[in-house]
Amino acid sequence: MPMSRTIELGRSPLTDLRALGSSAAFHAALLALCSLMVLRAVLPDGGNEEPPGLVGEIGPVDNRASAVAPGGGPGDLGGTLSAEQLERMGALADIQPAATDPEALADALVDEILALPAASDPAAEPLPLPSLPGLGVLPGPGSGGGGGEGGGSGGGQGEGIGAGTEFFGAKDRATSFAYVIDRSASMTNRGSIDIAKRELLASLRRLPSDARFGVVFYNEKATPFLDPSGQARLMPATPENKARFESRLAATPADGGTNHVDALMAGFRMQPEVIFFLTDADQMTDREAEQLIEAAGAIRIQAIEFGIGPDTGLSVPLRTLANATGGSYRYIDVMTFPDRYSSPARPPAAEEPR
Repeated sequence: MPMSRTIELGRSPLTDLRALGSSAAFHAALLALCSLMVLRAVLPDGGNEEPPGLVGEIGPVDNRASAVAPGGGPGDLGGTLSAEQLERMGALADIQPAATDPEALADALVDEILALPAASDPAAEPLPLPSLPGLGVLPGPGSGGGGGEGGGSGGGQGEGIGAGTEFFGAKDRATSFAYVIDRSASMTNRGSIDIAKRELLASLRRLPSDARFGVVFYNEKATPFLDPSGQARLMPATPENKARFESRLAATPADGGTNHVDALMAGFRMQPEVIFFLTDADQMTDREAEQLIEAAGAIRIQAIEFGIGPDTGLSVPLRTLANATGGSYRYIDVMTFPDRYSSPARPPAAEEPR
């Protein structure tokens, strides 16, 4: 007798109606959630001007000028959006994220890092400096140094190739200097004699000790300043000799007439390399200039003339003397001197016939 086989069907996810229903409900909910997220990213949200899904700056794509078929093209945000929606998105793209937005801060940090040059980029690395002797202006691996000293109007002094100094703006470099200075009565105008003494002391202070100097004050008579042995000659520019000269300078008044030739001849006898010659009195004649040029030899004469008012250009012999000996000529208007040195100015005396 044949046995009947009873086959009992079991349950599986494909045959269980409850499982199928749960799966369908889950996927429907997931699809709805995704749709909401997409719509939230591209559609305005109740007047909120800042879509939370956008970070950073997005360049707007303007499709308003031409009709775009659904689906759009490369770079389009979608062909199904209306012109009003695209305009809205263009306005949203210009809105910067708030400074407190963590994502915006992270983007800014990334931008800063990307802006820095890579450490391995040879163009970004400093080139090694050559080890060359420098001037001491900038620190570096090279050996610093440099030197050179000299006189200047600022009162600096030093030793170099010859001593440098100046007198009323006339500058020269040498190892020996003589100062031949007018002390006639006209040097009382506007305190000229006091200013001349102050400038003389300033010029001497610029000289180093191994330089030599001599001084001749003159009116109608030349009066050389004597060295410690009582001789009218150049002496070392030591602090002791400078102090000794300064202590006797106050006893040199301004009075009398002028004799340029005798004064410069006294300076020539000291045999300096440079003479600073200051006068404010009678004009030098052409014959006197020729005589002095012949006697000067290799001595350079830096001539300074004091006058009242602008330079009239009448001191041709004095200019000739300075230029012929390799020096220079300077004119100074005493009316520009400070009032504290002033005394009533008077015109220079008329030149006497010779």
